[in-house]
Amino acid sequence: MTDIYPNANVPEELKAIQVYWKDEADFYGDKGCCVLGAGFEFNYKGKKYFMPPTSMWQGSLSWEHCKDEIREMLITAGATDITYEYGNMD
Repeated sequence: MTDIYPNANVPEELKAIQVYWKDEADFYGDKGCCVLGAGFEFNYKGKKYFMPPTSMWQGSLSWEHCKDEIREMLITAGATDITYEYGNMD
């Protein structure tokens, strides 16, 4: 597992979910429009987090195909009040 934000004070279980999401998105690929500000907003152990997709691709098709799976992983990890922000096309 590659730590996307090695200096961030984020629980390892959340980092692992984001790395999985990145790997899935990188593999899937995309040639669509650039989307900014997409990601999950949620509470985890009393703190609010925003988890953006960190794919090497700019288009949302690369990461949205598995966002439901990522939501389930967040739920399983104990996240609450989960919302998905679709972002804005650039």
